[in-house]
Amino acid sequence: MLTACPLRLSTLFLLWLTLLLTACGSEDKKPIYVVSTQVNNGGTITPSSLEVQAGQTATFTLSLNTGYELAQIDGCSGTLTGNQFITAPITNACQITASFRINLTPVTAVNVSEGDESLIISWAAVPGATSYHIYLSNFPEIIPEQYDPTFGTLLRFSSATTSITTHGLVNNLPYYIGVTAVLDNTQSVLSSVVRGIPRTLTTKTMQLNDTGIQSCADELSKNLNCPVIDYPGQDAEYGRDAMAQKGLLSKIGNGIAGFDFTKLASDGSELPIQNRAWDPINGSEQDGTLWSCVRDNVTGLVWEIKTADGGLRDQQYVFSWTSSDPRIKGAENGPIDFGNCNAINCDTASYNQAVNALRLCGANNWRLPTRQELASIVVHRLESPALDTHYFPERHTNPLQDPYYWTSSVFAYPMPLLGYSDGRVWQINVQTGHYLNRRLEFEAAYVRLVHNAVE
Repeated sequence: MLTACPLRLSTLFLLWLTLLLTACGSEDKKPIYVVSTQVNNGGTITPSSLEVQAGQTATFTLSLNTGYELAQIDGCSGTLTGNQFITAPITNACQITASFRINLTPVTAVNVSEGDESLIISWAAVPGATSYHIYLSNFPEIIPEQYDPTFGTLLRFSSATTSITTHGLVNNLPYYIGVTAVLDNTQSVLSSVVRGIPRTLTTKTMQLNDTGIQSCADELSKNLNCPVIDYPGQDAEYGRDAMAQKGLLSKIGNGIAGFDFTKLASDGSELPIQNRAWDPINGSEQDGTLWSCVRDNVTGLVWEIKTADGGLRDQQYVFSWTSSDPRIKGAENGPIDFGNCNAINCDTASYNQAVNALRLCGANNWRLPTRQELASIVVHRLESPALDTHYFPERHTNPLQDPYYWTSSVFAYPMPLLGYSDGRVWQINVQTGHYLNRRLEFEAAYVRLVHNAVE
């Protein structure tokens, strides 16, 4: 009986030791908490979540997307040092929240190259930008927040690249340009404002016509012989018109004053007889009484001549203004098929396409003329019409239709006091030679297409 006692004591000792060690282990085992993160667009936090033992700190790395900056970061009583966010000792589950905002650097190195009724604008790329807004104004102060697509003094263009060409501007008129970078519909601050002035380009194949004026005037009378004493330096004393008046001007073809035109057949060849009158009913190309185009031997432009047969190019048809030419910017298209014509949609883009398909006078590069180009055939001493009718003989018989012709030149000089905006296009009245800008909504006018004889 006495020999069993040592075994019993050993068992009790082992049990006590086990309980003691278990108790010690439970004191060392600390709870685990989850530290999570939440961010908006513009950056990341890594890792996105972390399991942390109670009493320990956790470190997270902050990364910004290009074009963004940190707006705010907090949570878990942490602090930000550089791009490292370090929590306080963790005592429970918590979340780190970060928000980012766009911070595009301003556009720099804005450069303007001047063209004929156009400006070529380029600038340096901005990291993070997905597109750019280009603002044009006739005033030095540009405030992008004041842009209104329906009214105002600002024009705005958009580009996904770092350059753009604006067409339809007014030559010799100063334009002020500023550019902003865009990301997620948010703009940077405006670049430095630069100035550009579209210039008339004169080349060997695109010279300027004269005005057609060959008489002088004083304060009381007109149609006087030049020169007039006390009124020197008048238009008629200079240029091609003055040379023609003196019999000193050599021409390829013929025309009033300093103008020089040649009549062309439907295949683009010169008519064999150039001095016969227009006969749209019984005329023929062979006898020189019917022609399809006129070549201006001064400017190098070839002009469409209308018909009187009720066909595609009849002189009575009018068209709404539309354009598929990507170079023409600054005005929205007018209504499609709003004019009065035959066989096609009665808008300028449809008509242009149909004439090119016809290969009128052997050409398929017909287009709407610019305001300067259409004005180049106006004879300023004539009215009703202000054209040389020996070459441009068309007659418009609709008394309800003003004799205006469309150009491709967008009206780009807003006048807020008159309520004008950039939704207008220049027209020229062939009866008087006057310019007019008109809104495109529910507006129809005549069309005379042009192409360059030498490309």
